[in-house]
Amino acid sequence: MDSRPEPYFEHEVGPSSIWKVIDAADSGDVDAARMALEKFVTSEWLPESLDGLPFDPNHWTFFGLWCWVGALAAVRYEIDDVNLLGSPHWPGDVVAAARAGTVFARTSDRDYEAPMLGAESAS
Repeated sequence: MDSRPEPYFEHEVGPSSIWKVIDAADSGDVDAARMALEKFVTSEWLPESLDGLPFDPNHWTFFGLWCWVGALAAVRYEIDDVNLLGSPHWPGDVVAAARAGTVFARTSDRDYEAPMLGAESAS
């Protein structure tokens, strides 16, 4: 069963295979949800995210891409992510902090404008 809502935009934003993870978690089968999340993070998320973009993964010099949508699903659906902790794209520390109840402050681009533009910080 596909729990995907009607599209809000004319095109779908983000990797569509996350719905396999959500559907597995909604089914209540924790092993299926864990396996779907692992497959999503290790083999589906990155190719889908980069599809059509001008990146050549064979020439990367550092890892700066994080699977935030998978992390959100792991926290929201309480999916065990222990097997993903070694993945270069898995933000395991952020998942652990969110599960521990850490509150992340809301920020906006405006919070960074003054320092970036060389102006004095407004206090």
